[in-house]
Amino acid sequence: MKKNIVICGNADRVYAATLACLLVDFPLTINLLSDDGLSSERLQELVNAADLQNNIDVQLATPAIFKTADLLLITDLQAVPADISALDYATAILPEFRKLIASAMANGFTGKICLLQKYDELFTYFAWRFSGLPQSDIVGFGTFPATLLLERLLQKQLRVGRHDVRAYVVGTAQQPIVVWSRAYVGVAPVLTLVASETTDFDADKMMQLE
Repeated sequence: MKKNIVICGNADRVYAATLACLLVDFPLTINLLSDDGLSSERLQELVNAADLQNNIDVQLATPAIFKTADLLLITDLQAVPADISALDYATAILPEFRKLIASAMANGFTGKICLLQKYDELFTYFAWRFSGLPQSDIVGFGTFPATLLLERLLQKQLRVGRHDVRAYVVGTAQQPIVVWSRAYVGVAPVLTLVASETTDFDADKMMQLE
């Protein structure tokens, strides 16, 4: 059964997020709202790309779609400088963000919210307060992409299989922290490899990975 998702944000972010969904080809119906500013040409590009996939549909929708949506995926609602502070970002985004959440809830939304925004650690809180949904139904990506990247770099560095490494990056996307004490290759802690004379993995290579 296809999941029904709504992707919201500024036009460039919505386009990029929809394209990423198309590449993995999960069974989805992706709904794009007309007020996101996506041009008819770019919308048609996404619709055409979806037609080439087996499991995905892309369509333009009205806010009434929130009633049947399983997931609301929120990207950056405005184009902002990469180095914008959390305070300036929240000041710029919050009014539009609150309006979006209010529209979703007014139209009967009962699904989950996933935040792909900058400073998503702040906006998961705002989404919870504005929506009234359970905290467990609101998530951000946080440092998850950094964790995936660290695991892949460790796999290449140590020349092991894809599923042999477990590692974690905590903190925030802006201030990530690698938890080396919880990094493992199989059942062996990565830190034991640094201390071993039989491997070429040392503290300098750990710093390079960070």
